[in-house]
Amino acid sequence: MYKNVQFGASVTKYDVKDLNTSLERMRAANAMFYTIPGPKMLWEFGELGYDISINQCDDGTNNSNCRVNAKPVKWSYKQEGARETLLDYVSDLIKLRRQYKVFTEGTAIFSGGTALVKQVAIKNSPYTASPTDATQMNAHVIANFDVTEANASIGFVHAGTWYNYYTGTSVEMTGTSLSVLLSPGEFMIFTDVPVKTIW
Repeated sequence: MYKNVQFGASVTKYDVKDLNTSLERMRAANAMFYTIPGPKMLWEFGELGYDISINQCDDGTNNSNCRVNAKPVKWSYKQEGARETLLDYVSDLIKLRRQYKVFTEGTAIFSGGTALVKQVAIKNSPYTASPTDATQMNAHVIANFDVTEANASIGFVHAGTWYNYYTGTSVEMTGTSLSVLLSPGEFMIFTDVPVKTIW
């Protein structure tokens, strides 16, 4: 978040340095971060878009020698609407991760895209191309970290029905490739078993 507001790119009508835009982009980053299996650590108010440098010194300057200095506690973030929305979103991702083992025990396969369009297929362990319930579920996440629209081809791990976690809509795949147009900062999470979101 600090890098977003300090160094973020911009084009006409889309500025990563804008607080609300930056907070929305943190949703995409968290979608990638929390769905990929492996240990995770949330750093100081990251779920609220903490935008203080990890290198901030007591006097407010930044220096790598201050990396472990105490940082300001931003309790006021909880009362800021866009930050509270990010908190709710991150909470939902952590619940998703805790409820479905694919996000903790699966195998991540990074593929395709460009430097700014990222995607990861997550295969359950053991893998099956025809899951019958959520314990066998596979997932796919894609995000556009560019400041312009991007055409992307999602490479699912198998044909069949895939469900968009946030919209609840499904897509019937006869093959494994789906072309999508992603807005700047847009992301999608797909599963091959329908799961309910609180989002």
